Amino acid sequence: MNQYLRRPYLSKDNKIFYDESFLGKVMRTPILGSSRILNKIIFIYSNNKKKEEINENLINESYLITDKIIEKIAKLYPNINKFIFNCNEQKNEWLKLKSIKNFEIILEVEISIKNAKLENKKILFKDGGHYNELGHKIISNAIFDKIVSESLF
Repeated sequence: MNQYLRRPYLSKDNKIFYDESFLGKVMRTPILGSSRILNKIIFIYSNNKKKEEINENLINESYLITDKIIEKIAKLYPNINKFIFNCNEQKNEWLKLKSIKNFEIILEVEISIKNAKLENKKILFKDGGHYNELGHKIISNAIFDKIVSESLF
C-alpha cells in the first residue's frame, strides 16, 4: 500500500499523475512521508489487510503502461546501450514487451534469485515483496558479473 501512495502513475492519455487521496499526499511530504513510525503503521496495516486477487485486466493494462514507459525512457537515451532485468523469477511476461527489443536482457539476475531461493537464503524483507541487503547483493553481483564477463562497458 505504501508504494502505491507514493509512486507516479501513467494515465491512458500518457500523463503522469499521483494518488491524490489525503494519505497519498501525506506520504509524499518530506517530513511525514519519511516518518519510520507512520511507515511502520501503514506496513502493518497493509500486511494484515485482506489480500485480494489482482484482476487479469489490470495486470494486462499494467504491461501496456510499462511498455509505454520503457519506450519513453528509451527515446530519452537513443545512443546508449540499454539493459533490463527482472527481479521476479516467476513472471516472465515482461519478455513480451515490444519496448525492450533493443535492450540487453540480463537473465543472470533471475537465475541468481532462483539459486538463492533453492539454497533457502533469506533474500526478502518481511513483506515478501522487497529484497533485503542480501537480495540486493545477489542481484548486483549478477549484473556486475554479466558486465565484466561480456565487457559491456
